[in-house]
Amino acid sequence: MDFLDSLKDIKKSLEKEQKQSEKPKNKSSKSGVSLKNDLTQLGEIKAQISQVDKDKKEFEEIFLKEEKLIDEFENFIKNSDIKRMK
Repeated sequence: MDFLDSLKDIKKSLEKEQKQSEKPKNKSSKSGVSLKNDLTQLGEIKAQISQVDKDKKEFEEIFLKEEKLIDEFENFIKNSDIKRMK
């Protein structure tokens, strides 16, 4: 029975939170200035995402170049007549 009681308590708290979130918001609280600030923040976030994408692409290019150089070096060593030192 304790489990059922705890579920009922959780349900009551969720209903209470939903009622609080459903209360009509005052339209004057979201003024034009606030909306402009939100749009500015959105633009900044988009710019940051764009920069992260550019950085990611640069790192991928560097990684691919590194892999290519490693492969070329390994092939050079395999095909050369260099004797290993013992």
